[in-house]
Amino acid sequence: MAEVKKKNDSSALIDEEKVAGFTIRAWSFYDMAKLSPAFERITQAIVKRGIKLSEVSNDIDKIMFAVLPELPDIVCYTLDITEEQLKKLSNENQNLVFLTLVKLNLSTLKNWFIPTVVNAIKLIVG
Repeated sequence: MAEVKKKNDSSALIDEEKVAGFTIRAWSFYDMAKLSPAFERITQAIVKRGIKLSEVSNDIDKIMFAVLPELPDIVCYTLDITEEQLKKLSNENQNLVFLTLVKLNLSTLKNWFIPTVVNAIKLIVG
């Protein structure tokens, strides 16, 4: 008889979607801890560029340039794949994966990451 793998009890509590052959899950506290160096680098890049979060719509290009260098690491960690595997995905699938990551983690990003950036700006600007 084939062995039945038991689902992790926490998997029922975490949102997930299947995209491009991957199961994408919302980040757990552990995932946020592992991704924090990437988010720290993004925060530093946003502060360095002088982006005002109150005027995000005016600075969307600056935000993208702050985020883009970290995206491969974030996506590879989240999907548990190598950068080579990521490069092999079509542009459409890369975009779908990224947008799904944002959608599943939007509340985490709004409640954890953005306040961190705001506080960093306040510390620097005064």
